[in-house]
Amino acid sequence: ILIALAVAIAMGTGASLDSSSVGREEEIYLHDRSTEPGSRGNLGNAGLIPLSHVHAAMDHFERAIIQNPQDPSLYYNLMQALFLDDRREKLVDLFYVFMKRFPKQSNTSEFHFNLAMTLYGLQRYRDALTSFMNSICLTGNEAADDMRGLRLHAGPDMLLRSFHHMGMLLEESGHPLAAAAAILTTMRLRPGEIKYGAYFVSALRSAGRELDAAAAHRFFNGEVEPP
Repeated sequence: ILIALAVAIAMGTGASLDSSSVGREEEIYLHDRSTEPGSRGNLGNAGLIPLSHVHAAMDHFERAIIQNPQDPSLYYNLMQALFLDDRREKLVDLFYVFMKRFPKQSNTSEFHFNLAMTLYGLQRYRDALTSFMNSICLTGNEAADDMRGLRLHAGPDMLLRSFHHMGMLLEESGHPLAAAAAILTTMRLRPGEIKYGAYFVSALRSAGRELDAAAAHRFFNGEVEPP
């Protein structure tokens, strides 16, 4: 999914706003997933290959959507541009607009995961938790095939990260046992990851399960054999 057309417009080529002219060539930008600009605040484009015309791209696709509001590819491109520029508030608004206009295309795990991560970055934790829960309950569908090209937060570790964030949010919202269950699922998805053991012990302690927490701590430290 590209914003190449808007770059051409910014350089004065006079390209039309007709959505059919939006190409699907190779991406001209990349996102270093380790920096996650949409979930950690404004990092000054850290981890991004510079794209000097991203603002022109946003302007172009906003105008293109007005002319052709039924073309989902225009929304995808605008989402990419907003994500690159860390415009999280506008990105969330666009997610919700897209959900109303394209219910089938937005009914996927990738869509709700991207929405959840963006909400999490805005500290809208209750809404983020709901979207993470939606994400783990959904799969892809034929109506949303194009959505697989929307590279925001979604990736092969999406399910793992969903349960990880759910665990943190559930513990923070006063549901430590549910948090422990989510973290336990994370541990099953990524065995041997030490930090998830620490999160699991913390959730048990928050639930007042001190004996269980102590036993889990000993197990993760290798002091006892697994049952």
